Order: sequence, then C-alpha cells, then structure tokens
Amino acid sequence: MQDLSFNNLLRTAQRGRFQTLFVSLILFALMTPFVKHSSFEGVLFYGLLTLSLAAAVLAVSDQRSLAYVASALLGIAFMSITWATFIESSLISNVAANTIADGAAFIAFAFTATLILKTVVKPGPVTTEKIFAAVCVYLVSGIAWGLLYVLVYLNDPSSFMFSYGEPWRENAPNETSSVFSVFCYFSFVTMTTLGYGDISPTSDISRTLAWLQAVLGQLYIAILIARLVGMHAQTEHEQLQIDQPTKK
Repeated sequence: MQDLSFNNLLRTAQRGRFQTLFVSLILFALMTPFVKHSSFEGVLFYGLLTLSLAAAVLAVSDQRSLAYVASALLGIAFMSITWATFIESSLISNVAANTIADGAAFIAFAFTATLILKTVVKPGPVTTEKIFAAVCVYLVSGIAWGLLYVLVYLNDPSSFMFSYGEPWRENAPNETSSVFSVFCYFSFVTMTTLGYGDISPTSDISRTLAWLQAVLGQLYIAILIARLVGMHAQTEHEQLQIDQPTKK
C-alpha cells in the first residue's frame, strides 16, 4: 500500500519533469555568478548544483535504481565541499576536496544526461516533453563539461590562457565556485563553436576536451534533429493509416 502511494506521488511529480529541469538549469546558470559574493560560496554553489541535479534525478526517477546512483554521486560532491569549507583538517586539501566534488558532480551530470537521452530517442510521438528533454540533455552536457574544465584547471592552471588575466578574484580560495561561471561560459561557447578567443586551451588535455566537445555538440544537434523529424514523420504516417477508412 505504501509502495502504491509512493508510485502515485512519483507519477504526479513527474508531470512536466523536463520543463522543471529546464527552469532549474537556467536558474542555476543565472545565480551561479552571484554566490561569489557570499562568505560560504563553495557550499552555496554546491547547494545550487544539488538542486539542479535533484531536478535531473526526478526527471529520470522512473529508473529508480539508476536515479539512486546519480543521487549518491552528488551526495559525495556536496559532502566533500562541505568538509573542506567547515572542517579544519589536514586529511584533505582544498584543491583535493574540490577535485573529488567536481569529479563526482561531473559523473552524476553525465550519467543523468545519458538517461535523459534514452528518453529522447525512445520511439514515440514528438511531444513538448520530449523536446524539453532534448534541450535539457544539451544544457546538462554543457554544465558537466564546464565542471570537467574546472577539474583540469584546478590541477593545472597552465592548461588555459586568458586574454584578460587569471579568473581568480584577489585573495579568492582555490575552489570551483570561484571559476565555474568562467568555465561554464567557455563550455557553451566551445559547444556552440562560437569561439570568442578570450579563453584558449593550452595543454594537450584541455585542447582535446575542447575539440571533442565542439564535435560532439554539433553532432548532437544534427543527429537529434534528424531523429526527431524522422519520429514525427513516422507518427504522422501511422496516424494517417489509422484514420484512413478501410477500403473494401
């Protein structure tokens, strides 16, 4: 009986789940630059990140065991950054804590994007929900790639060159929240192949990640549009066959 009630609650929450995820991702992107002005910017940043992934987990919660995996990964990320912010300990450095947190968050977002993509390519009518899901895959991928760039930069600051100087604020801690907005910007500029040139990858790893993202971003758009158009045409054809009177 309790399981039935939970399933009913879950189905109710899943209505408009991809629209909810879309809004949460946009809000996360808009609010991230402002957490820099807080004394606990690291925790606030990962708090916002947790809320965004919570919306992503809800979107794929019909696959409950897989959703648990994504939740556990972000739990690791949030605990790591909370430890580094509030607990004075020699067991883990600030950079190491952010590396663990970024790695876990990146895997969680990439994992969730893959699950949402399965929903997008699943045969069936092209609904508004499916279109929002396709857009969410693009946004989640861009955020995940931004975390990956931060991960590279924290461990090797020479991996990127900035035409306007280093992105750190004066006396800023070496943490993701201080630079994520910069690398999220670089991620989407790279994925859309816009390329302003104000940030340039300079190491083999950062260059490889940049060209991979650019290629995959363009392939995603091209293949996705072809897939959605094909699914829409197939649905219309099937509906036409159903509506057409049977000829005797």
